[in-house]
Order: sequence, then structure tokens, then C-alpha cells
Amino acid sequence: DEGAFASATREMLASGDWLSTTLNGAPRFDKPIMIYWLQALSVGAFGFHEWSVRLPSVLAAGLWCVLVGRFARERLPAGTAGIALVVAATSIGVMIIGRAATADALLNLLLTAACLDGYRYLADGDRTALRRTYVWVAIGILTKGPIAVLVPGAAIGLYGLTAGRWRELLRGALDPVGLLLLLAIALPWYVAALMIHGQAFIDGFILKHNVERAMTPLHGHRGFVGFQLAATLLLLPWTPVLLGAAAGIRADFRDELKRFLWIWFLFVLLLFTVVSTKLPHYVLYGATPLFLLIALRARSAETGVWHH
Repeated sequence: DEGAFASATREMLASGDWLSTTLNGAPRFDKPIMIYWLQALSVGAFGFHEWSVRLPSVLAAGLWCVLVGRFARERLPAGTAGIALVVAATSIGVMIIGRAATADALLNLLLTAACLDGYRYLADGDRTALRRTYVWVAIGILTKGPIAVLVPGAAIGLYGLTAGRWRELLRGALDPVGLLLLLAIALPWYVAALMIHGQAFIDGFILKHNVERAMTPLHGHRGFVGFQLAATLLLLPWTPVLLGAAAGIRADFRDELKRFLWIWFLFVLLLFTVVSTKLPHYVLYGATPLFLLIALRARSAETGVWHH
């Protein structure tokens, strides 16, 4: 994957075509354009090196961890924020994906930003956070497509319904400023790609790399029913603490924030259990809530008080 992304970025710079990506001269519809733009900017500034192609992922993973710590400082008990940041930064999955020249570190940053700002909107009525949510989703659509809508939409929507905040959900979903931001950011490139490539773009990106990926094991990436649950080993060395946190899940659902965190993770787990293509890093789309739950569990063990 790194070789494909890096080569496509090099071909973009060589051709001067910043709207389309190719691999060995053939159109590459695997992912939208954003990660190639960022890699091309990095390579243009620093030259073509392994580290320069990976730099956008490194920065995205670092910001991802910072967002986790910041949210913990705002919403969780004192002393939890540092633990949450350390948990995120030292989990094997983040260390790997944050050093890979692919779109996933950036996508995880954007999913985290969108979900946490969506929670801020529902919890506090913060319309600025709502509009930021639309921006993060729009950039996510340019990074990896529909998954950038599906995960935040489901996590925020299901939480809002369980909290009885359907009016706020409806107002948020129909916010005219947010919708305009979404369309202004995400739509132009998709229109351009469709005008340039026509049906080939629909067949390659929409049908093959989204619909077909969900329906059949793309590139032979098969797995067993519990594959995504086993993939939580990407949270090592913190997976044992996660098991302890999971023991209190029933009680956690009585707390609104913890319920939101569990809904977010469980939706990702269920979604990619159903999706036919199995890749271990998919579970990282639901890792942020686990970082926060693990931090809560670790903090409660440290203080001798079990927070449920």
C-alpha cells in the first residue's frame, strides 16, 4: 500500500495533474485525492524520501493523540487527560498506522475530530462545534469516501437518540451553514473526477472500492466472524485494561459520555464484522473511544475508585 500511494504521488507531481491519480500510468481510483495532495506538498517541500511521503501520516497521528488528550481534559476526571494521550500514542496500531504512507492516519484524525465535535454539539448545544463537524466530515470524504460520513453519523445519531435528543439531531443534520460547508469542500473534486473519468470513476471508486469491498473480500482479504474483535490487539499494550473496562459496560451505559464512547466503538466493530473485506486497521476507526475508556479505567485503578 505504501508503495502504491508513494508512486501515485510521484506520478501526480511528474504529470502536474492534481485532480487525478495514476499508478504505473493507469488511473488509480482506490482512494480520493486528499492524502495525495498532502504527500505531494510534503515531497515538493522536502524532496522524495520515505520520511517525506510518510510525514502527513506522522503529523495526523500526532494530532489524533492531541485531540484525545484535549477531549479527556475537557470531559473526564482530573488526571485522565495525560493517561489518555499516552494510551493513544503508545498503542501499537497508532504507532504503525502513524508511520505508514497511506490515508488511514489522516482518516482517523478526521473521524475523531468529527465524532468529538458532534458530541460537544449534542451535549452543550455548541453550534460552532457542529459546523466544525461538517468540515471534518467533508475533508474525510476527500480522504476516504463514505466511511467519513457513516462512522460519525452513526455514532452521533445513535447516541443522540438514546439520550432523547432527536430535535437537536434533526436541527444539526439540516443545519444550512454546515451543509454548505460540506458541499463547498467535498463536492468540487468529486464533480471534477466524474467529468474527467465518467463511468470509470463510478465503477472504480464507488462500486469497486466501496460497494464491492463491503460485499466481497476485496484482494482476498477474508477473515473469521470475530476478526475485528481480535484486531483490538492493535491496542496493545493496553488491551488487558480494555478487557477490564468492558466488564463495566452495562453500568457505563447509564453515563451519557461513556454510552457515547461505547456506541461509537460497537458500531465500528459491528460494521466491519458485517463487511466482507477484513483488514485489522479497520478497528482503529473505533479506537478513540477505547483510548478514553482505557484511560478512565487506568485512572480509577490508580485512585482506587472504580468509575462506572
